[in-house]
Amino acid sequence: DEGRALKYIVNMVFKAMEKLPIRVAEYPARLDDVAHDFEGMKALNPFHAKQLFCWHAFLQSHPLNGFEDLVEKFLNACSGSPLALKVFGGQVYGKSKDYWESQLLKISRIMPENIKQRMKVSYDALDKDEQEVFMDVACFFIGERIDLAIAVWDGSGLSGLRSWETLVNKCLVDLDQNNCITMHDHLRDLGRDLAHTHSPSRLWHQEHMINIKKQARGVSIQKRMSIRGIKIEVLEEMVDSMGTSKRWFRRRLPSSLGLKFLIGTEFEFTKQFATPAEEPVWLRWLHFQNKKLPSWLSLQKLRILELNIPTYLTELWADADPPLQLRELTITGGFKFQSFPTSIGRLKHLKMITASCLGINSLPKEFCDLQSLEHLELRLCENLLSLPISFGDLRNLQHIDFTYCPKLEMLPVSFKQLIHLAHLDLSGCAILMLRSDMMENMTKLEYLSFSGRTKMEELPHHITNQASLRELYVDRTSIQEIPINIGVLGKLKVLEIGSPLLEILPSSLETLSRLSRVKINGCNMLKSLPNSVGRLKMLKELRIERSGVESLPEDFGQLSHLQHLYISDCPLRQLSTSSLCRFKVIDISNTQVSRISISEDSCPTLEILTLSRNNRLTDIETLPTSLKTIKLSSCDMLKRIGGIPGLVNLETLSIFSSTQLDELPSFTGLVSLTEIRLLHCHNLNKLQGFENLRSVKTIVLSFCLKLKELPSFATLSSIQEIKIECCYLLEKIEGLEHSRSLETLTTINLWNCRGIQSLDHAERLKSLRMVAQKKSALQPCIQSIKEWPCEMVIGAMPVNGVESVMKSLAFPNLTVVRSFKKNTWELESRKRQSSDAAI
Repeated sequence: DEGRALKYIVNMVFKAMEKLPIRVAEYPARLDDVAHDFEGMKALNPFHAKQLFCWHAFLQSHPLNGFEDLVEKFLNACSGSPLALKVFGGQVYGKSKDYWESQLLKISRIMPENIKQRMKVSYDALDKDEQEVFMDVACFFIGERIDLAIAVWDGSGLSGLRSWETLVNKCLVDLDQNNCITMHDHLRDLGRDLAHTHSPSRLWHQEHMINIKKQARGVSIQKRMSIRGIKIEVLEEMVDSMGTSKRWFRRRLPSSLGLKFLIGTEFEFTKQFATPAEEPVWLRWLHFQNKKLPSWLSLQKLRILELNIPTYLTELWADADPPLQLRELTITGGFKFQSFPTSIGRLKHLKMITASCLGINSLPKEFCDLQSLEHLELRLCENLLSLPISFGDLRNLQHIDFTYCPKLEMLPVSFKQLIHLAHLDLSGCAILMLRSDMMENMTKLEYLSFSGRTKMEELPHHITNQASLRELYVDRTSIQEIPINIGVLGKLKVLEIGSPLLEILPSSLETLSRLSRVKINGCNMLKSLPNSVGRLKMLKELRIERSGVESLPEDFGQLSHLQHLYISDCPLRQLSTSSLCRFKVIDISNTQVSRISISEDSCPTLEILTLSRNNRLTDIETLPTSLKTIKLSSCDMLKRIGGIPGLVNLETLSIFSSTQLDELPSFTGLVSLTEIRLLHCHNLNKLQGFENLRSVKTIVLSFCLKLKELPSFATLSSIQEIKIECCYLLEKIEGLEHSRSLETLTTINLWNCRGIQSLDHAERLKSLRMVAQKKSALQPCIQSIKEWPCEMVIGAMPVNGVESVMKSLAFPNLTVVRSFKKNTWELESRKRQSSDAAI
């Protein structure tokens, strides 16, 4: 059965990606047409709707024999809604025809436009635990890790894993790529509505807290009150908008709340709840301001404890009363917290500890009794000096992160006993000394980082024994060589290397057949890459930064999967793309390249070209038509850009500080262009070929000091913003009389354009909302367009001249004057005055 299911799933994924306009794996995150209600969702056509429903109902693209009529009825009931098709398909998967018919009858009784009520049919089919989990997700758990959620549900008396799997199978919830919970916005709203309607026990909105406060005034209501969870994370907004005191529970709530989840920010829990204690399962206390946890809080059932920015925290709990059921402990930003209590060793179920506390200087020896501990993060613990001798007794540890513990000097001998370790991050542990046999017994490492260990001169001897290693980071170190046999790491996918003493890379790199990303950073003595790099068939991204590389290997063109090439701060002299490359992104910065020629044949898939601070670059000869974005910055010697007229797919053209560039080719062929930005091109004197730029929305020209004329804007039918600054020789803007073509134009900014005396025909621009000028003949310009509907004019003139200007105005919309800076004035519309209380 499992094999059959797997086969179906594989077929489903590939066929869905080929045939469906929206990939099943990405629901609902990529439903771009979803608004705030189901009516705003774009419906699928009948063919795709049927496929989507059948994939979820039958794990294939067509109905089973005998179900054809039922499928058609469900398709009619779902009205093409992707969410409804997915949810109802998952609901009836594996069910009998009788069940199909009963569910169809329920949803058919509901009016077609009431999609939310139709979704409720799926909720009604859940058992009690599943309904509770559904409402919990909607109110509390969106964006949370699934393992955290299951631990909380199990601790609060629900069958967490079983209920979660049911919700997944019915397509009511999902996980993102980080294993965090997601839920469609409409299902979230349904869950919150149900939670609020049935019983207001889940308080996830500030309004709910005020309502509970009112209810708590009656003794009889207090006795019946039961609250499952409270989640108030932005108290300041409530205080500001409602004028409510920070201590919004002036009268303490009763002790029998039954709280399971308690999540809050800054407000003083100790002032809100009476004793005896509450027994939460999950406590997340943001901006914790106490020295220790309050006495009213019972830790007996606590499974998840998170304290954020506990400024004054010195003690977690009394050693006599530890939280024995704790699964996860998180402390971030504690300055005075120096050590864990010795009773932490009694927490037999604790699996994860995350702490970033400047004050921690050591771990108690009892810490090593945590036999269930799998995940340990001690990040930014700047005063941590050492680990207990028996640290290796934590035999179930799989994840260790000691990022930036700069005073940690030595790992204990027992460290090599951690044979289950899969993730080890020692980044920024600058003075840490490693034993040569540290990794002798480790065989399961998948992630290993020594980044920032500036005194590290060689890698551990047994690093090439890590057959499972997928990511290796040894940048910002002082290593002198990479092991010659590094090629045995057959599963390695990511490699980052950086050392000022490294002169050569081993040729065995070519045997790293799965390597997809390589970064070489700070290798000043490395002059070239071995030819073997050109044989890394799966390489997708190559970054070379702050290194001595002068040329790329001859076999570079054989990298058929390479998509992203970044070269920065290197003496590279030539960029050759003579061989067929599959680049999508090329980013070349601060090199000695003097000319670039990228032909259509050599690089047919290039989409983004970024060139910056290449001070010897004088000529860009040819460019492929696949380009969508060109960004040129601070290429001071650049004089020519060829190939522009043929870039039919180009969407963005941005050129900054190319001071020698005096002319650009005609823009006539740039039919896809949406944005033009030309800044500090001091010698640019002419632009041409605007007649086909019907997709352009934004034109920005700044400090083009010699620019004298512009093509007519008459055909720019999508233009929204024209921003021209400090183009002193420019005298006019042509084409404004074509108001029908320019009906989307809302902003004209002519800041410091001294030569422009008027905006002829601007009164015809009915969508124009703002004109900005400075150091120009503003008053004649305004007087020449008295009838326009513009809402704002911003300019500069002596403040005492505003009154005379106002007398000459006859604009029905321009009635408000506001001075806001010296020699600056502003006219705004009455419409703005009514909507902006600050004016």
